[in-house]
Amino acid sequence: MPEMHELGALTAGEIAEAIGHGRKAELVVSVVRGVAALGEEFLATAPYTAARDALLAIAGVGPFSAGAILLRGLGRMDELPGLETIAGDAARSVYGPRFDPDAIVARYGRTIGYWSFYLKTGAARLTSSSRATPATRAHVRHTPGSRQARARPPAQPSK
Repeated sequence: MPEMHELGALTAGEIAEAIGHGRKAELVVSVVRGVAALGEEFLATAPYTAARDALLAIAGVGPFSAGAILLRGLGRMDELPGLETIAGDAARSVYGPRFDPDAIVARYGRTIGYWSFYLKTGAARLTSSSRATPATRAHVRHTPGSRQARARPPAQPSK
């Protein structure tokens, strides 16, 4: 991956050539230079709302991108903007009709980002396990040859 200063040195023409889209290239230049001007230290240590608002002031950065930069790019687990959009389907698959986004935010607070990672991992396992047949569930839950897979024979259908 290129470093931020390397990306910042590219022209819109060079980026357009790489991505095949001139208008988006202008936005990429704006975003890269705007993020670089803010600096990683500021974005990583400023209060979450200050960092988010500074990102939102950059042309081409919307709420989803600002949240992604902070959460995925910098590991800021403080907030999960757009919880319903980002994690709603996964949360409903785990919590069912009891899923309450406000209760989740209240419960997990400043660790909500971690909750989203664990939720998506767990929901994916539930989803793949529910699609598996009883004979293959052991292989979905555990890698072949693992102690758990050897210890658990395939589930028998209910009678």
